[in-house]
Amino acid sequence: MSHYALPFRVLPDSAVSDHEVLIGPSGSPLLPAEDVLHGWDYAQALDVLTHATVDMALAAESLEVPESELRLCAVLHAGTGAGSLPRSTWELARCSLSRADGAISLAGSIEGSQLSGRLWLNLQILLASVPASGDPLSPSLPGSRLWSSQRDVLLEDGGDSRFPIELISFSRAFSGQLHAGAPWYVDWSPNALEADFGGSVRVYINSDLEIMSGRFITGDASTLQAIVADVMTQMISSTLAAEDSEEVLEQCGEGSVGHQIRFWLDSAFPGQSHASVLSMMRDRPSVYRATLLALAAVEGLT
Repeated sequence: MSHYALPFRVLPDSAVSDHEVLIGPSGSPLLPAEDVLHGWDYAQALDVLTHATVDMALAAESLEVPESELRLCAVLHAGTGAGSLPRSTWELARCSLSRADGAISLAGSIEGSQLSGRLWLNLQILLASVPASGDPLSPSLPGSRLWSSQRDVLLEDGGDSRFPIELISFSRAFSGQLHAGAPWYVDWSPNALEADFGGSVRVYINSDLEIMSGRFITGDASTLQAIVADVMTQMISSTLAAEDSEEVLEQCGEGSVGHQIRFWLDSAFPGQSHASVLSMMRDRPSVYRATLLALAAVEGLT
């Protein structure tokens, strides 16, 4: 068992009360955050609200700083990405605290396209300014973290195998390009297998094709199966054809493009080596493609 001492005094949990985190799709009532946010998709933005109250008198006493000189700042950070740590974080909102007002109320909105797998929220209380006096162990550097609380929320099933889909007009977005008449288009980079899957893979559906896009909107099973199968086939085939693909995929972390491709490979061709799947792709393409099409019926969009 190890022991260590903090370099300066911090706030005890008893100095912060009524802390709550509320989330929900934009335009909907916000509810207390739970471990999993069900019924969410990448087309939805999320609104976040967190509030708490700091007992400034108790905070000053705990930090050995005169209450009249104590200035604090509350900052809410958001993060996203699968794995034990968020792959990206950013500041969502902040507010100042003083003797006159120790209430924290921070709100923000996050576009669905920014999120992948999980929503990580971290409320921190920092020292905002240097007090004129204090104990030798009182915090003295602006930005010193005095208290924090984290909340981790899985989005749907964790988002590991989901990909963002958008409905757009190809005649506008891809005017003059060869694929402007395609029913869908997969935007991704075969050279970025370590990139976050939810942030670097996007499937566009052509809204100009009313019948097909209408089937997609209504959730037609055959249409969704064809789209998902094409995405899997394109991404797996391109990766398998690359040199040292097996070793490269093994090095890809959880939540990455390569991790997702490896999951699809293991699900469609359990127990088979990359060499055998590559051989099937080249020598028996009909079986190879049909296998992935069958997997798409099971996996759907997740």
